[in-house]
Amino acid sequence: MYCSFALIFVTLSWICMLYSIVPQLVLNYRLQYAKGISDFTIFGNLNMNLMGIMFIFGCNLIWLYRVMGSLGCVLFLILIAQRIGYHWPESKKILAFFLLNILFFTCCLLLLVSDPAYYGNLYGWIGVGLQFVYMVPQLLKIVRTQSVEGFSFIFLTLLAGAFVFEFIGAVILDLPLSIKVNDIRGLIFYLIFCFLFWKYRR
Repeated sequence: MYCSFALIFVTLSWICMLYSIVPQLVLNYRLQYAKGISDFTIFGNLNMNLMGIMFIFGCNLIWLYRVMGSLGCVLFLILIAQRIGYHWPESKKILAFFLLNILFFTCCLLLLVSDPAYYGNLYGWIGVGLQFVYMVPQLLKIVRTQSVEGFSFIFLTLLAGAFVFEFIGAVILDLPLSIKVNDIRGLIFYLIFCFLFWKYRR
Protein backbone atom coordinates (compact mmCIF):
# COMPACT_ATOMS: atom_id res chain seq x y z
CA MET A 1 0.00 0.00 0.00
CA TYR A 2 2.74 2.44 0.99
CA CYS A 3 4.64 1.53 -2.18
CA SER A 4 1.63 2.29 -4.39
CA PHE A 5 1.02 5.53 -2.49
CA ALA A 6 4.66 6.56 -2.99
CA LEU A 7 4.50 5.72 -6.71
CA ILE A 8 1.62 8.17 -7.07
CA PHE A 9 3.81 10.96 -5.68
CA VAL A 10 6.76 9.98 -7.88
CA THR A 11 4.47 9.88 -10.93
CA LEU A 12 3.12 13.34 -10.10
CA SER A 13 6.68 14.61 -9.70
CA TRP A 14 7.64 13.40 -13.17
CA ILE A 15 4.46 14.79 -14.72
CA CYS A 16 5.24 18.20 -13.19
CA MET A 17 8.88 17.96 -14.22
CA LEU A 18 8.12 17.12 -17.84
CA TYR A 19 5.28 19.63 -18.14
CA SER A 20 7.53 22.29 -16.59
CA ILE A 21 9.69 22.19 -19.70
CA VAL A 22 6.74 22.57 -22.09
CA PRO A 23 5.86 26.22 -21.23
CA GLN A 24 9.49 27.23 -21.88
CA LEU A 25 9.49 25.39 -25.21
CA VAL A 26 6.20 27.06 -26.16
CA LEU A 27 7.47 30.49 -25.09
CA ASN A 28 10.62 30.01 -27.16
CA TYR A 29 8.55 28.94 -30.17
CA ARG A 30 6.16 31.86 -29.83
CA LEU A 31 8.98 34.38 -29.58
CA GLN A 32 11.26 32.52 -32.01
CA TYR A 33 13.86 33.34 -29.40
CA ALA A 34 15.75 31.00 -27.08
CA LYS A 35 18.13 33.27 -25.19
CA GLY A 36 15.85 33.87 -22.23
CA ILE A 37 17.66 31.03 -20.50
CA SER A 38 21.44 31.33 -20.33
CA ASP A 39 23.48 28.86 -22.39
CA PHE A 40 25.20 27.65 -19.23
CA THR A 41 21.82 26.87 -17.67
CA ILE A 42 20.63 25.02 -20.78
CA PHE A 43 23.74 22.85 -20.95
CA GLY A 44 23.79 22.41 -17.19
CA ASN A 45 20.25 21.08 -17.46
CA LEU A 46 21.17 18.78 -20.33
CA ASN A 47 24.20 17.39 -18.50
CA MET A 48 22.16 16.99 -15.34
CA ASN A 49 19.61 14.95 -17.30
CA LEU A 50 22.24 12.81 -19.00
CA MET A 51 23.92 12.11 -15.66
CA GLY A 52 20.47 11.37 -14.26
CA ILE A 53 19.73 8.82 -16.98
CA MET A 54 22.99 6.96 -16.27
CA PHE A 55 22.24 7.10 -12.54
CA ILE A 56 18.71 5.72 -13.10
CA PHE A 57 19.82 2.80 -15.26
CA GLY A 58 23.09 2.15 -13.40
CA CYS A 59 21.34 1.94 -10.00
CA ASN A 60 18.44 0.03 -11.53
CA LEU A 61 15.73 2.41 -10.29
CA ILE A 62 12.06 1.64 -10.83
CA TRP A 63 10.67 1.60 -14.39
CA LEU A 64 8.92 4.95 -13.92
CA TYR A 65 12.26 6.72 -13.60
CA ARG A 66 13.60 4.98 -16.69
CA VAL A 67 10.68 5.94 -18.94
CA MET A 68 10.13 9.49 -17.67
CA GLY A 69 13.83 10.27 -17.37
CA SER A 70 14.37 9.29 -21.00
CA LEU A 71 11.44 11.47 -22.08
CA GLY A 72 12.85 14.39 -20.09
CA CYS A 73 16.14 14.10 -21.97
CA VAL A 74 14.29 14.27 -25.28
CA LEU A 75 12.55 17.51 -24.23
CA PHE A 76 15.84 19.13 -23.25
CA LEU A 77 17.33 18.10 -26.58
CA ILE A 78 14.46 20.03 -28.20
CA LEU A 79 15.41 23.03 -26.04
CA ILE A 80 18.99 22.76 -27.33
CA ALA A 81 17.67 22.51 -30.90
CA GLN A 82 15.67 25.72 -30.40
CA ARG A 83 18.74 27.52 -29.06
CA ILE A 84 20.75 26.46 -32.10
CA GLY A 85 18.02 26.81 -34.73
CA TYR A 86 16.53 30.17 -33.73
CA HIS A 87 19.93 31.85 -33.59
CA TRP A 88 21.73 30.30 -36.52
CA PRO A 89 24.44 30.88 -37.75
CA GLU A 90 25.75 32.64 -34.62
CA SER A 91 25.06 29.45 -32.67
CA LYS A 92 27.66 27.38 -34.54
CA LYS A 93 29.87 27.40 -31.45
CA ILE A 94 26.93 26.14 -29.39
CA LEU A 95 26.49 23.23 -31.82
CA ALA A 96 30.21 22.37 -31.61
CA PHE A 97 30.04 22.43 -27.80
CA PHE A 98 26.95 20.22 -27.87
CA LEU A 99 28.70 17.61 -30.03
CA LEU A 100 31.72 17.61 -27.70
CA ASN A 101 29.32 17.21 -24.81
CA ILE A 102 27.78 14.11 -26.40
CA LEU A 103 31.25 12.67 -27.05
CA PHE A 104 32.13 13.12 -23.36
CA PHE A 105 28.98 11.31 -22.26
CA THR A 106 29.71 8.46 -24.64
CA CYS A 107 32.95 7.92 -22.69
CA CYS A 108 31.03 8.10 -19.41
CA LEU A 109 28.62 5.49 -20.72
CA LEU A 110 31.50 3.08 -21.36
CA LEU A 111 32.54 3.42 -17.70
CA LEU A 112 28.95 2.81 -16.62
CA VAL A 113 28.82 -0.45 -18.55
CA SER A 114 32.00 -1.62 -16.81
CA ASP A 115 30.54 -1.16 -13.29
CA PRO A 116 26.88 -0.01 -13.33
CA ALA A 117 26.29 0.21 -9.56
CA TYR A 118 29.46 2.17 -8.73
CA TYR A 119 29.39 4.61 -11.63
CA GLY A 120 25.60 4.92 -11.51
CA ASN A 121 25.77 6.13 -7.91
CA LEU A 122 28.75 8.40 -8.74
CA TYR A 123 26.91 9.97 -11.68
CA GLY A 124 23.89 10.51 -9.44
CA TRP A 125 25.93 12.68 -7.06
CA ILE A 126 27.64 14.47 -9.97
CA GLY A 127 24.15 15.27 -11.27
CA VAL A 128 23.23 16.78 -7.90
CA GLY A 129 26.41 18.87 -8.00
CA LEU A 130 25.57 20.11 -11.49
CA GLN A 131 22.11 21.10 -10.34
CA PHE A 132 23.60 23.14 -7.51
CA VAL A 133 25.54 25.29 -9.99
CA TYR A 134 23.62 25.24 -13.27
CA MET A 135 21.02 27.79 -12.17
CA VAL A 136 23.56 30.27 -10.80
CA PRO A 137 24.31 31.87 -14.21
CA GLN A 138 20.55 32.32 -14.71
CA LEU A 139 20.30 34.07 -11.35
CA LEU A 140 23.22 36.33 -12.24
CA LYS A 141 21.75 37.07 -15.68
CA ILE A 142 18.44 38.19 -14.17
CA VAL A 143 20.20 40.37 -11.60
CA ARG A 144 22.54 41.86 -14.23
CA THR A 145 19.81 42.66 -16.76
CA GLN A 146 17.15 43.34 -14.10
CA SER A 147 14.75 41.46 -16.33
CA VAL A 148 13.01 38.07 -16.39
CA GLU A 149 11.93 38.40 -20.03
CA GLY A 150 12.03 35.09 -21.89
CA PHE A 151 12.16 33.02 -18.71
CA SER A 152 8.98 31.11 -17.84
CA PHE A 153 7.75 31.33 -14.23
CA ILE A 154 5.36 28.45 -14.94
CA PHE A 155 8.44 26.37 -15.78
CA LEU A 156 9.89 27.10 -12.34
CA THR A 157 6.64 26.52 -10.47
CA LEU A 158 5.94 23.15 -12.05
CA LEU A 159 9.54 22.16 -11.39
CA ALA A 160 9.12 23.09 -7.72
CA GLY A 161 5.97 20.95 -7.56
CA ALA A 162 7.97 18.08 -9.01
CA PHE A 163 10.57 18.40 -6.26
CA VAL A 164 7.90 18.34 -3.53
CA PHE A 165 6.18 15.24 -4.90
CA GLU A 166 9.44 13.42 -5.58
CA PHE A 167 10.77 14.14 -2.10
CA ILE A 168 7.66 12.60 -0.51
CA GLY A 169 7.89 9.53 -2.76
CA ALA A 170 11.65 9.21 -2.22
CA VAL A 171 11.23 9.19 1.56
CA ILE A 172 8.51 6.51 1.46
CA LEU A 173 10.35 4.32 -1.07
CA ASP A 174 13.73 4.96 0.58
CA LEU A 175 15.28 6.04 -2.73
CA PRO A 176 18.97 7.12 -2.83
CA LEU A 177 19.98 10.10 -0.69
CA SER A 178 21.13 12.05 -3.77
CA ILE A 179 17.49 12.29 -4.95
CA LYS A 180 16.32 13.75 -1.61
CA VAL A 181 19.22 16.25 -1.45
CA ASN A 182 18.46 17.40 -4.98
CA ASP A 183 14.78 17.94 -4.20
CA ILE A 184 15.64 20.19 -1.24
CA ARG A 185 18.10 22.10 -3.44
CA GLY A 186 15.43 22.66 -6.07
CA LEU A 187 12.98 24.15 -3.57
CA ILE A 188 15.60 26.56 -2.19
CA PHE A 189 16.40 27.81 -5.69
CA TYR A 190 12.69 28.17 -6.45
CA LEU A 191 12.23 30.52 -3.50
CA ILE A 192 15.15 32.63 -4.73
CA PHE A 193 13.66 32.84 -8.23
CA CYS A 194 10.27 33.77 -6.79
CA PHE A 195 11.90 36.79 -5.15
CA LEU A 196 13.63 37.78 -8.41
CA PHE A 197 10.40 37.49 -10.43
CA TRP A 198 8.65 39.66 -7.87
CA LYS A 199 11.45 42.23 -7.86
CA TYR A 200 11.95 42.49 -11.64
CA ARG A 201 8.40 41.89 -12.87
CA ARG A 202 7.10 44.40 -15.43
